[in-house]
Amino acid sequence: MAEIAARHGTPCYVYSGARIQTKQRMLANAAAAVTPRHRLFYAMKANRNPFVLGHLRSLGLGVDTCSGDEVRRALEAGWDPKQISMTSVALNEADVALLARTPEVTLHADSVSQMTRIAQASPGRSIGLRVNPRVGFGYNEQLEYAAENRVTKFGIYLDAFDGALRRARDLGLRIGSLHCHSGWGLQHSGLSQVAKVLQSLRDFIHQCKHHDVVLDHINLGGGLGTPLSPNDVQLNLSDWAKLVREHLGDVFDNGTALWLEPGDFLVRDSGLLVTRVLAVEEKCGITFATLDASFAVNLQSAAYGLPMNPIVVKQAPQGRVPAGGETHPMQRPYRLVGSINEAVDVFVTEVMLPELQEGDLIVFSSTGAYGASMSSQHCLRGQFTEIFLP
Repeated sequence: MAEIAARHGTPCYVYSGARIQTKQRMLANAAAAVTPRHRLFYAMKANRNPFVLGHLRSLGLGVDTCSGDEVRRALEAGWDPKQISMTSVALNEADVALLARTPEVTLHADSVSQMTRIAQASPGRSIGLRVNPRVGFGYNEQLEYAAENRVTKFGIYLDAFDGALRRARDLGLRIGSLHCHSGWGLQHSGLSQVAKVLQSLRDFIHQCKHHDVVLDHINLGGGLGTPLSPNDVQLNLSDWAKLVREHLGDVFDNGTALWLEPGDFLVRDSGLLVTRVLAVEEKCGITFATLDASFAVNLQSAAYGLPMNPIVVKQAPQGRVPAGGETHPMQRPYRLVGSINEAVDVFVTEVMLPELQEGDLIVFSSTGAYGASMSSQHCLRGQFTEIFLP
């Protein structure tokens, strides 16, 4: 990391193509245990670095998009329209026009109003419907796309689903699939929630049968997580596959395919964020280490309250970069903060680290997802580089 920082500067994201491929194989094997008729679509919103996209396309994945511009980016990256899936909570005029020109893109409508606009621009189109199972999972409650105790903006609820199917028929649309994305950051402890999601899906499937709707595929979305804290337990994909098989195996055995849209699972622990300490100063008993990154570079902590995992790489005296990181024996608590004039620009509070000096490097692990893709130019502090290592 020290050599990369010296060569490319900081802040800097570093991505591992080898790790991405390992995660892709893991998930493909799990999907195959559910049904041989499965497809993986990478969720572009997690990371749209062109080298990451090219690598994923070379591995045979399709791509999941959530805006017209993401569809265009997918086409520019070389994906065929038939390899593109789109699910969005809102479609503007440009989105609708683009979808009318690319009927091969698999489109999942998020609402009845969306269906009306789609039917006007693409008469007779085959679409899927995004449904809300009213139960979800995630790194925390904020990241649950569906929930038992509150209403979210995503998808069509069961009490409106019969009407949605009737409306689709009246509009001349053909329903060919269901889409259900329940959250972001599934850990092993959340498998009981997955069981509830799958049970709810059966109610939607029953409604489809009542309306003689034949489902080509069921898209279970993404949301499979990566451990971020010591209490997180890595999702056992074999247990996940058994659960899906237990609840929907008969549906898949009757010819319906399984689609998945992994994003976070593929790229989160495939990426690192390398930053540099700009200042170390004690204020009222708290030692602050200010980094050259900020929430404009990574929103994980400020926006979602997700933990950041810092690793210290010591720098040699007089600015010389050592061949490898040096371990310093003394440790003390630090508050790692960003370089923006905002109170929420905090990465980690009171973490025990080796004694820091200006110029030391802080490497945050598991930052390959929703880092660069959610960056901004607030205070013009959003500059960073990205490095892809095959």
